[in-house]
Amino acid sequence: MNMKKTKMTEHLRARAEDLLAQVGESFQPADIDDINKLHHELAVHQAELELQNEELHRTQLALQSARDLHVELYEHAPVGYVLLDAVGIIRRTNATWRTMLQRPDDDFCGIPFAETLTESDARIFLSRFRSLFHNPANKQIELQIRRHNSSPFHAHITAKRSVGEYGEKGTDALMVTVSDISELKQAEKALQHERDEAKRANAAKTEFLSRMSHELRTPLNAILGFAQLLQLPGEQPLNAQQSNNINEIHHAGMHLLELVNEVLDLARIDSGRLDISLEPVELRPLIERCAVHIENQAKTRDIRLKPPGNNDYTVFADPLRLQQVLSNLLSNAVKYNCEGGSITIECAMAKDQHVRVSVHDTGRGLSPGQISRLFRPFERLESAYDGIEGTGIGLALTKHLVEGMQGRIGVDSEFGAGSTFWFELPQCQGAAVDLDLKTPVATTIVTAHRQNRLQKILYIEDNPANLRLIQKILLGRCADIELLVAKNSAEGLMVAGQEQPNLILLDLNLRGMDGFETLGHLRADPATRAIPVIAVTADTIKPDMEHGPETRFDGYLTKPLNVEIFMQYLNSVFKKSTENK
Repeated sequence: MNMKKTKMTEHLRARAEDLLAQVGESFQPADIDDINKLHHELAVHQAELELQNEELHRTQLALQSARDLHVELYEHAPVGYVLLDAVGIIRRTNATWRTMLQRPDDDFCGIPFAETLTESDARIFLSRFRSLFHNPANKQIELQIRRHNSSPFHAHITAKRSVGEYGEKGTDALMVTVSDISELKQAEKALQHERDEAKRANAAKTEFLSRMSHELRTPLNAILGFAQLLQLPGEQPLNAQQSNNINEIHHAGMHLLELVNEVLDLARIDSGRLDISLEPVELRPLIERCAVHIENQAKTRDIRLKPPGNNDYTVFADPLRLQQVLSNLLSNAVKYNCEGGSITIECAMAKDQHVRVSVHDTGRGLSPGQISRLFRPFERLESAYDGIEGTGIGLALTKHLVEGMQGRIGVDSEFGAGSTFWFELPQCQGAAVDLDLKTPVATTIVTAHRQNRLQKILYIEDNPANLRLIQKILLGRCADIELLVAKNSAEGLMVAGQEQPNLILLDLNLRGMDGFETLGHLRADPATRAIPVIAVTADTIKPDMEHGPETRFDGYLTKPLNVEIFMQYLNSVFKKSTENK
C-alpha cells in the first residue's frame, strides 16, 4: 500500500512539472485550477505517507518489544528449555536450564544431552531417545541431572518434536522441557518415612492391644468363671448374703469386661483392624434376644419394655455387631431412664431402602448442646456426676459399628421429654442368619447326645487358674466326661496321639509353640487330623483367619468364658461326633 502511495505522489509531481513547463508556451486561466488541485492532492498524499511512516515505526517498536519479552520469558521461564537435534546434541538452551546446572555462562551447545545426566539415567535416556524424537506427541520421563560440582537433582522431562525448528534446511528438533522436582521428591520421601513410622507405630499398638487383651481377660476369666460356678445350683446352696456377694462380684466383673471390650474395640477401629462381616440378619429374633438380656436390669428400676409391633424386617449387617449396637442402646435406655419409665422399640422403613430401628426412653432428654457432644469418645455429659456407670465409649463405638455396616445413626431428643436413639441399615430380602450358636441359651445336659459313652476332652493350657476353672465346670455336671490336661504344646501333641480325645480345647497363647503352630501339627498327623479343636484365648485382636486354612479351628471361645456358651459348644461338637459315627 505504501508503494502505491509513493507512485501516486511521483505521478502528481510529474504532472505538476509538465504543467509548469507549459505555462510559458500556452498558459490558460483554466490551468490554474488544475495546478491548485494537483497541489492539494499532493499535500493530502504527503500527509498520509507521514502517518503511515509513524505507524510503521510504532509497529517496529512493538515487534521489538514483543521479541524482547519473548526472549525474556524463554530465558527466565520457571522451567528449563533444551533444544536437541536428531542425534541428541544440544543446540539451544535457556538461562533457567543453565542455572539449574549451576553453569550460567555455559550455553552447552554441541554437547550431547546424555552427558548432563547421571550414568544410569543417561543409558535410560539413550535407549528411549528414538521413541522420544520420532513420536510427535508429548513424552514424559523422570531423570536425574548432574549439577556442576554438586549432587544430581530429580527432573521431570517433557519432550516434544518441533517441526522445522533447527538448521538452515529447517530440519526437525526435539524440544525438551525440564522441571526441577527435587523438593517434591524430598516431600514424597518424607511422607513415605512418616507412613513407615505410622505403620510401625500401628503394628506396635496392635501388639500392645493384643497383649493387653490377653493380660486383662485372663484374670477376668477366673473371676467371672468361678462366680458363675457359685451361682449355679450345687450341693450346698448359698445363703442370701453369700448369693448377694457373688452377684456383686459377677456384676462388677461383667462391668469391667464391658469396659475392656469397648476400649479394645475402639482401639481396633482406630488402627483399622475391626472386622465386620455383612450378611442377612432377621431383626425379630435379634431384638427379642437383646430384650431378654436387658430385662432383669430394667425390672430393678421398674421400667417396662415395649417390643415393636412390626419387626419382620431383614437387614444387611454383621449379626454380632448389630446385637452389640442394639444391646448398647437398650442398656443406655435403662441407665438414663426414670424410675417406672418405659422403653419402646420400633422398626419401620426409612428412605433409600433402609430399615430404621428406634429405641425411645422416657428419661430426662438431652439439650442441643449435649447432643452435639454425644458421640465423642469418653464424653459422659453430666452422667458422671449422677453415679451412672460407664466410660463414655459406648455411643462412640456404636456409631463406628453402624457406619461400618454401611448404616447411619442419630438421636431425636427434647430436654425433659425423653430421647429416641435410632439407626438405619440397608434392607435385605435374603435368608437371615441363624444366631442360635452365637448367643447364650439355657444349658442342656451334655450326656443327652452321647448314649452314656465316656467322652474325652483334652485341654492344652499353661495357666493353672484356667485349668481349674474348666475342671470345676465339668466336675459333677458331666459325669461321663474325662478331662485330660496338658500344660504345653509338646505334652498336648503326645497326649492327643495316645489318647485320641473326642475334643481338644487349645489355648492360643502358649509359651514356646503357640496354638496355631500346635494346631498345624495336629492337622498334619493322620491320627489327630479329624479331632475337633476349639480355640480358647483371651486374645481378641488376632483371629485365626489371618493364618492358613490348615490352621482353622472348629470353634472359637473367648475368655472370660461364658459357662452356658461353653456347655453349648460341647453339646454341638459331641452331637456332630455322634451323628458322624
